[in-house]
This record gives sequence, structure tokens and C-alpha cells, in this order.
Amino acid sequence: QYASTFVAAERRSSDVQSALKELLQEINCNTKPSVKRVGRALDPNYAEGDNDEDEEGEGEEQDEPTQPASALLADLAEKHRLRRRTLMQHSSLLELLELPSLMDACVRSSLYEDALSIAGFANTLERRHLMESSSSEKKEVEQQQTVVVGVVSEIRRREADLRRMLIHRLRGDVTMPQCLEVVTALRRLNGV
Repeated sequence: QYASTFVAAERRSSDVQSALKELLQEINCNTKPSVKRVGRALDPNYAEGDNDEDEEGEGEEQDEPTQPASALLADLAEKHRLRRRTLMQHSSLLELLELPSLMDACVRSSLYEDALSIAGFANTLERRHLMESSSSEKKEVEQQQTVVVGVVSEIRRREADLRRMLIHRLRGDVTMPQCLEVVTALRRLNGV
């Protein structure tokens, strides 16, 4: 029963690692040309016709006029600031991606209050990031919000699992306090 949870967590971990590797490769590919342009702009010995550098297949970049170093440095600084901000939010992003597996663990461990708190947070997340953009930009925003959409849909599936588990528990022999706990959880789940 719990083996599937560990396999799913291991699969998610490998998916996150591969996504981070792809992101690092993309960052390297996008920044290398900028670094070379800034290097050329700062090099006093560089002449417009110099092509003896080891430029592997970057012919379209060499055709660009050399921009002033200050403009190139400003561009690099802005890109660095954005990447740094993303890196600073790494733990928050990781926690967000782990919410569905955390809710699954709460459901399996019969921690209904915690599971309902996560479901409530998913509602807040959905309202904040998905509902406010219900205008004509919806398709564009949905493409940008694929992580939030995925997390919210996974939590909705876990809510359905929780509802099935609670109803299944009511079908068996339960004491009055257990019955009240389950009914309270079901009512809160319907309110979420």
C-alpha cells in the first residue's frame, strides 16, 4: 500500500532533478552568447572584423553590431537578478511541488485536519493565481501557470481520495467519536 507512495515520490524527485538539469542547460545556453558579447565589448583589442575566436556555430551572433558595454552589462545584470530571485524562491517552489504528496500522506495517515488545510491552501492558491486572470488573456496565463494548475489538479484528486476514504470508513463499524470526526471532516471537505 505504501510502496506506491514511495515510488511516486521517487518518480517526482527524478522529474524535479531532470527539470532542474534542463533549466541549468537552458541558462548556460542563453547566457554564453551574452557573456561573449560583453567580453568583446570590454576588450579594447577587439576589432569589428575579428572572427578568430572559437565561435562554434554562432554565426548569427557575430553579425550583430557590438553594443556598448554598459548596455550589455545592464542586460546581464537584469537576467542575473531574475535568476537570483528564482533561486531564492527555490525552497518555496519545492514546498509547492510537494503539496500533493504531503496531502496524500496525510490522507493515508488519517490526518484529516492537515489534509483539509492543504485543500484550503489549494483553494487560496487557485483564487490568487488562476481565477484573477479569467479575462481574454486566459490561455496565455494558463501556459505561464502550468505549475500552479498541475499542483491544484493533483490536490483536487487527493480531495476525491479523501472523500472516498471517509465514506468507506463510515461504512464500517465506528464508534460515536470516530463517526463525529469523519462527518465533521466530510462537512469541511464539502465546504472546501
